[in-house]
Amino acid sequence: MIIAMIPARYGSTRAKLKNLQTIGDKPMMAWAINAAKSSNRFDRIIVNGDNDVFKKVADKFDVEYYERPKELGSNETLIDDVLLDFVEKIDCKIAAIVNTINPFQTGTEVAKVIDFFIKNNLDSCNTYEEKFIHALINNNPINFTFGKLCRTQDLTPIKLLAYSVQVIRKDTFLREKNIFCGNFGLYGPISKNAAMLVKTDDDIKLCNAYYNTVINEHL
Repeated sequence: MIIAMIPARYGSTRAKLKNLQTIGDKPMMAWAINAAKSSNRFDRIIVNGDNDVFKKVADKFDVEYYERPKELGSNETLIDDVLLDFVEKIDCKIAAIVNTINPFQTGTEVAKVIDFFIKNNLDSCNTYEEKFIHALINNNPINFTFGKLCRTQDLTPIKLLAYSVQVIRKDTFLREKNIFCGNFGLYGPISKNAAMLVKTDDDIKLCNAYYNTVINEHL
């Protein structure tokens, strides 16, 4: 059994109640619900929330709701802990987090991640976006050399985790209790649309501007 978990937290700090804020014509978390539905890969789709307000959205979009313990609703809570509580309570073999903070990923893209996970017999999987850009860690270059000319298109591309879909095999995850467990794989690069990440109020404004000028034109 393959389960989609749609995570939602009431106490988001950088953007208040971001999962309920509207992007286009619906709350942000509804984009993830619809992507999970249209992927046609899940036996169950369950919103994992910490407040009844998320149950109302789950009911409206005709998916299940699971309310996690209140202690798993803080800003310090790791997604690993939220997922652990979830898979301990919900029967499944594979669980996929379909993330609300990537509102423009499509069901087709979600399906491709699940298919990749199964085809490669993975225990865990995450998505990534790819950037051809000069990159440094602690002011130290990691894909170029100071003083040596290099065009951006000739660089080794940087892979950035996108978190749009994160998949785990339950048995392995329960043993290691880490979202990067067992035989880990990366799926990507995902599309530019799917890689658009919402963390702040400015991100929400940007997504709405993009929706109004680009996404809505193709609906």
